[in-house]
Order: sequence, then C-alpha cells, then structure tokens
Amino acid sequence: FTLQEKYQFLLLDEYQDTNEAQARIIELLTDNPAHEGKPNVLAVGDDDQAIMAFQGASKSNMIDFYRRFKPEDVKVINLTKNYRSHGDILDASKKVAEMISGRLTKNLPIEIEKNISAEGNFSGKKVDIVRANFASQVAEFAWVAEEIAKLIQSGVPAEEIAVIAPRHKILQDFS
Repeated sequence: FTLQEKYQFLLLDEYQDTNEAQARIIELLTDNPAHEGKPNVLAVGDDDQAIMAFQGASKSNMIDFYRRFKPEDVKVINLTKNYRSHGDILDASKKVAEMISGRLTKNLPIEIEKNISAEGNFSGKKVDIVRANFASQVAEFAWVAEEIAKLIQSGVPAEEIAVIAPRHKILQDFS
C-alpha cells in the first residue's frame, strides 16, 4: 500500500495554521490515481485567523487548497454563527479583516459572505477594544505591563489574564 491508499480520508482542522511543509504533505497525500482525481478530504479553517501566521503558517495555503482541486469538486461551507465572541469583538475583527488582501472573499472565484453573528449569551457584558501604535517594542511591552498591572489592581485575578502573540519568541522577549 502507498500512503495515499492507506490514508483515504483526511480531516484537516485549523487549516489556516498549516505551514508550507504540512501543505505539501497534504498535496502529496491527495495526489494519487487511487483517488480518481477526487480525494476524500475536508479542510476546516478561518482565513482571517491566518494573519497571525502562527508557527510559520502561510495565509496562502487555504487559497492554494481551494485551487488544487476542480472547482466543481470543491464545496465551501461558510459558518456564520459564533458562540464564543461578543458582537463588539466580531464587529471590530471584521473591520480589520476587510483590510486583508489575502482574504478568501477577495481571492476565490466564488462569492463568500463573512457576516458573522454573535450567538452566545453576552448580554450586559462590557467589551473594551483598544487599538494602540508604538514607536518601539519596548514601548509596547511597557504599555502591556501597565495594562496588566491596572487589571490586577482592579481585582482581576492574574490567572485570568493572558498575553497572546503570533510567535513564542515575542513572549520570551516580553519576560
């Protein structure tokens, strides 16, 4: 048996986080006469999350995945309900995402609507969204440290605070 014959059904979750090597493995696994040009593959991902480029992920992988197969064999299913995020966060995220040139809505030959609605129970919860620009990484780190200190002083437990970055090295520099 070849690997393509052994792995006839592939489920790729968080596909936006794949790097070039992983995308190449998927390409090789799905390119075999045993599949008769129609491999059994399902990729789940959010191209808007790809802007973070976690661990070398390439935002073009999702577009390349779509183009790898015949258009009549590819079905795009767009999920529009979000149960984890407040509507204010979704609205702000949409404004940022609309500026991304590599977004699927701008690069596929089909129309994709990405109007996501908040379906969770967030009534009465306040959301603060702050956009800040910094002259240097030192200034950015100082601002983040000050914000964390303010949260702790206001009674937020330290274990409830997280700092997220696209690469671990950035957080190592932060400490």
